[in-house]
Amino acid sequence: MQLEVKPKGHTVFVYIKGEIDLQETERLRQEVDRYIDHHGMDHLVFDLTQVNFIDSSGVGGIIGRYRKMKDIGGKMSIVGAKPTVEKVLIFSGIQKIIPLYQTEKDRIKAEK
Repeated sequence: MQLEVKPKGHTVFVYIKGEIDLQETERLRQEVDRYIDHHGMDHLVFDLTQVNFIDSSGVGGIIGRYRKMKDIGGKMSIVGAKPTVEKVLIFSGIQKIIPLYQTEKDRIKAEK
């Protein structure tokens, strides 16, 4: 898994490439939490455009970041999940707490 955390204003984007599985979830948690703990932000966006697989531990890792953002009064979104990844996310029920968008444009339009 490749992971890149990029701030844009008070929004932080987490770009992930590859697989989010049991082996990678702890690294995801550590890197994103470190960023959340040391920078002010209002919104965290996970860009899953280049993710081709996610398992239940990956879903749990994303939900944990949602809880962390909620605790500090922030929001979180997910953009760009491929159909196979989106299917896992929807099956987990994550869309009930974290909005899923096909594109960044869709997210911006919906959040205006």
